[in-house]
Amino acid sequence: MILVSCEAAFAEDGHAFDLVVNCASETKPGQTDPVYREGIVKVTQNCATQAVQHKIKKYIEISSGHMASSGKVSNYQTGTNLLLEKLFTFDLNIII
Repeated sequence: MILVSCEAAFAEDGHAFDLVVNCASETKPGQTDPVYREGIVKVTQNCATQAVQHKIKKYIEISSGHMASSGKVSNYQTGTNLLLEKLFTFDLNIII
């Protein structure tokens, strides 16, 4: 989400709001690192920065909770999940 799109999403049009729930993030499996960097780090930075500028009282970011595996068996949270590890690596790089 480029900055202009993010600014448009926060346009108040005369109506103030206290809560923002950000569901925008790139979690599709098989993307390249630059795609994840743009779709996770940059999107979150832009949205959170706008939330601060608009003095939003609560900012919540939701992950899809999507679990992916190349195998044909169920993938449980106790198992290794390379996609989630990769996504969380980008989450750790968010600086606001």
